[in-house]
Amino acid sequence: IPPDAAKIQAAKEAGKISMTPLDGGKRARLDIKDYAKAGDVLGVEIDLTNNQILGLSVASYLTEPSDAVTLDVKMASLPDGTGYPANILLNGVSQEIKVTITNSGHQKKAQ
Repeated sequence: IPPDAAKIQAAKEAGKISMTPLDGGKRARLDIKDYAKAGDVLGVEIDLTNNQILGLSVASYLTEPSDAVTLDVKMASLPDGTGYPANILLNGVSQEIKVTITNSGHQKKAQ
């Protein structure tokens, strides 16, 4: 994180980026295929009304496609508009491992 601009550009030039409008065009999902490995997908959901990232997802694998790994990140915003990953779920499907991280209770640091 953040995604590699060169890999995104290469995917764009190869025609491996697709966009799906959501919620009547208020949101969109970008899917970048073969981002790091053949067959994987990096997804980014964006709120088009304020240009904020709503979430990220990754569908990939460790060494073989049968070793599937997924990552799902839901973003939230602080009162000042700063985005942060509020919920993160890492799922190692074939290993039967799930890791869930929840971030909350952020406060402005006292000076």
